[in-house]
Amino acid sequence: FIEEKFLRLNGEVIDVEVASVPIIDDGKQALFVVIREISERKRMEDALKENEENLRTIFKAAENVSFIP
Repeated sequence: FIEEKFLRLNGEVIDVEVASVPIIDDGKQALFVVIREISERKRMEDALKENEENLRTIFKAAENVSFIP
């Protein structure tokens, strides 16, 4: 799979995953291509990365904190 950005007719840019497999159809070489939109998955991955970075920052800052019961 490779990830690409496609432009829809309405001007919207979307993330897609593209896979292709060479095939022979009626004695002729061809490609079977599957294109799947992954825009929502990419947004969720980006949000997860941002949350991970925020948590790292919080835990790094917490290393310098002392708690007294």
